[in-house]
Amino acid sequence: MTGDVLNILGQTPGLYRLYTQIFSIYRVPDSSSHDGIIDTLTNGLGQLAKSSPWLTGQVVNEGAGDGNTGVFKITPLEKIQLVVKDLRHEPSAPTMDGLRQAK
Repeated sequence: MTGDVLNILGQTPGLYRLYTQIFSIYRVPDSSSHDGIIDTLTNGLGQLAKSSPWLTGQVVNEGAGDGNTGVFKITPLEKIQLVVKDLRHEPSAPTMDGLRQAK
């Protein structure tokens, strides 16, 4: 995957900045291995990237200038970004029970 050109919808200015954000919250027993969980997620993302390499890419606009909208392409990044925030000791974060009650 080097410079794959996006389809017609991907060429629409404004749509190329459309992102899918995934937010997951899990109750984790204190006895669980947090490092093991992060390793599992990281390995899973690595396998996903191998089977669907465009997921590791970044959309860039090549050739844009006066009178030319350019072409939107996917350029590869090293890996899919994984952000893990452990909020167990963050006093401002709601508890898991508090989140469930807020439904």
